[in-house]
Amino acid sequence: MNIYDLVFTHINTENPNLAIYDSQLISYSYSDLAKKIAHIETTFNNIGLSKGNIVVLQTEKSFNALAHLLCCIKMGIIYVPIAVDSPSERTKKIIAACQANAVLNADYSLEKINDAKTNLSSDAYSILFTSGSTGTPKGVVCSTKGLMAFINWSSSEFNVTEKDLIAGYAPFHFDISTFDIFASISKGASLWLIDKTLGANIRLIGQHLKTIQPTVWYTTPTVFNLLNEYGKLPENYCPKTVLFAGEVFPIKQLNALRQQWQIANYYNLYGPTETNVCTYFKLPQQIEQKRTIPYPIGKSCPYVTLKINAANELLVSGETVLINYINNADCFVEENGIKWYNTGDLVSKENDNLLYQGRTDRMVKRRGYRIELGEIENTLAHHENIQQVAVICVTKNELPYLILFYSGTKTTPTTLFTYCSKALLNYMIPDKFMYLESFPINENGKIDYTQLIDNFNQHE
Repeated sequence: MNIYDLVFTHINTENPNLAIYDSQLISYSYSDLAKKIAHIETTFNNIGLSKGNIVVLQTEKSFNALAHLLCCIKMGIIYVPIAVDSPSERTKKIIAACQANAVLNADYSLEKINDAKTNLSSDAYSILFTSGSTGTPKGVVCSTKGLMAFINWSSSEFNVTEKDLIAGYAPFHFDISTFDIFASISKGASLWLIDKTLGANIRLIGQHLKTIQPTVWYTTPTVFNLLNEYGKLPENYCPKTVLFAGEVFPIKQLNALRQQWQIANYYNLYGPTETNVCTYFKLPQQIEQKRTIPYPIGKSCPYVTLKINAANELLVSGETVLINYINNADCFVEENGIKWYNTGDLVSKENDNLLYQGRTDRMVKRRGYRIELGEIENTLAHHENIQQVAVICVTKNELPYLILFYSGTKTTPTTLFTYCSKALLNYMIPDKFMYLESFPINENGKIDYTQLIDNFNQHE
């Protein structure tokens, strides 16, 4: 079976079954989807796009956007999904980095850029950009081999059938959406596309659940907590499967959700964008009231091999590991002919399961996204009033809290927030801006981040 056979089994003009609900609850059949893809294929052909080309998709999540994405799969075009509100400078960096042949804009106009052929692997199907410590986003080149391995396993493990409705909360540029899209479409199930506007209206999502009742949810603990706390979830609704990933789920909030959705099966999934899901843990059916520590990230998925190095970092090899970073193949540790990706995550073992213990670097996870604090610093260093800048992350009410320290000309928080909102993705914007006359320096002559954290904690 190839990627086309996996994805397009149910997409044909004779299939009347429900494929998509959009955020306005408009429904589309698999027949509608097939016709839309055929129309887009003609458009792609007319401007000279073909197999091996690269197309940036900068649109809101919708039926139309999904059809463009699936058309790329059908034609062997590599798609690059980015946030519709991505700052213009970041978008330019991404387009340049992947040498895109065309861009699908927010209004669905298609802008042809060049006719160059990519030198990427013929197995590449998508490039997902993540935060980069130098200020330049990193492009993760994903393989069809890895996609098929993940979808075949996950749809089987979580028993996805054509009777299911999967809630697609994650945006297309977030790797969680890979399951939403391909597990639903490949099994002839239905997918509810929750766009940014609806995603921000938790109360409205709760109201929709009275009529649109997804059987499978896969999102971050932050979103689940918001749904449970503010969504006024209907009492007569409970999904069959709840999948969470991207960050630690605090036990208090997790147990609160499990009290609301008592008969669901809960899984903790783990894996950076570079590996997709590589470990999983099924939670016990009974709520453990006395448990205080987070659940394990579990054991390895069948398509990967794991090992822990001397520094207790988790290394991954196998089918779902990235092909490479865009324009940079040096992202592996090679031993005995085997390529390992170092996640940078610290783990320990508890019986046969792995426990997540934190990071080795300055990368943090927030709202399910990975953030390199250096990217925020590099962006703010260009502000005319800032001479020196440092960003720290502390935990507040069990959630990550970003604080930006700066020296130079004292500037109002509102001004800095406005600058950040134009230059950074929303989840990267600091929660607090603090002015310093000078920065603490460690014995190596560098900014002392530990002292910044200690000082902040003392004043809070």
